[in-house]
Amino acid sequence: MAAQGSAKTTGIYAKLAAAVGEVDRISKDGTNAHFKYKYTSAEEVYRVVRGPLLKHGLVVIPQATGYEQDGQMGTVRLHLRIVDTETGESIEAQWYGEGQDK
Repeated sequence: MAAQGSAKTTGIYAKLAAAVGEVDRISKDGTNAHFKYKYTSAEEVYRVVRGPLLKHGLVVIPQATGYEQDGQMGTVRLHLRIVDTETGESIEAQWYGEGQDK
């Protein structure tokens, strides 16, 4: 029997929930000078979520799978895979991002 406070989280969904529960608010660290707004950079997201994910044995494998340009609007299609390093179990999802900043 595990000692109190040392219980291990099992299952990829439980591990993901535990990791997300440890993530604080992610600050807006970038500024778009042209349109005068603040945004959260991909680097800041990575910096904040990396530790909790790794602590629970999870890694995220992103892959850009497409890009389209329509005038000034660009759309990127991503494939994300979250893997439990202990069991090999994974979750996969498609994600899209858009931007039209100069």
